[in-house]
Amino acid sequence: MKELPIGVQNFDSVITNGLVYVDKTAIINQMIKNRRMNFISRPRRFGKSLLVSTLESLFSRGTEMFKGLAIEKLWTDKTYRVLRFDFSGIECGSVEKFQKDAVEKFLDVAKEAGVLDPELFKFSKDGSCSAAAVQMRTGHNESALLAHLFQLIQSHRQ
Repeated sequence: MKELPIGVQNFDSVITNGLVYVDKTAIINQMIKNRRMNFISRPRRFGKSLLVSTLESLFSRGTEMFKGLAIEKLWTDKTYRVLRFDFSGIECGSVEKFQKDAVEKFLDVAKEAGVLDPELFKFSKDGSCSAAAVQMRTGHNESALLAHLFQLIQSHRQ
């Protein structure tokens, strides 16, 4: 009998370890194909992080981990570079603290993904960063998106 994935929030771990996975990938495919914004509200411990991990796996590696699941036959899209922002560790005590931590998180994820050149990266102790110091290393669409996100975060800081 398969084990339940209690506390497991990583899709790859669920599949690799042969844990119980209820296949809702046809619904995920439908959600993606609709190309609308989706608000997903579920109580704590009801699979939001596992859903994000499933989407991350699908978009970054295609159907590699989805053998035998509905989406294996439905998915026709290519793979993409995925930047995952986990804001669970960010304190929300004040707007200023959240904004500072959000900027740090954004820049950390972007640096880790290789879309920021660490040599040009300048981040002062007060949490400010010059947009001119950011060098995007990806194609123009990804660069434009990241630059836009960066500008939005910076504009909220001022």
